[in-house]
Amino acid sequence: MEQKTGELELKLQLKRLGDGQFKTESRELVRQADMQFSRLDASNKADKKKNKAINKDKAVLEKRIAKTAALLAEIGGRLTEDRQSG
Repeated sequence: MEQKTGELELKLQLKRLGDGQFKTESRELVRQADMQFSRLDASNKADKKKNKAINKDKAVLEKRIAKTAALLAEIGGRLTEDRQSG
């Protein structure tokens, strides 16, 4: 029930605001992860663990971007002024 409520709230936000804010935030986090990744030393054991964690985080963020786009398509896109007044 709680998951459905959260998904409904997300759909309502997407319907009102579009996916720009969600995608921008996620892409910024991916960019930051890439920056962290570029500073790691592949031969360092601790950095290898960080690399694995960063890649896992990036995968989650990329799924979030895809899910957001899919949800927006599922609900028929963002509301426009024409659709709000009609």
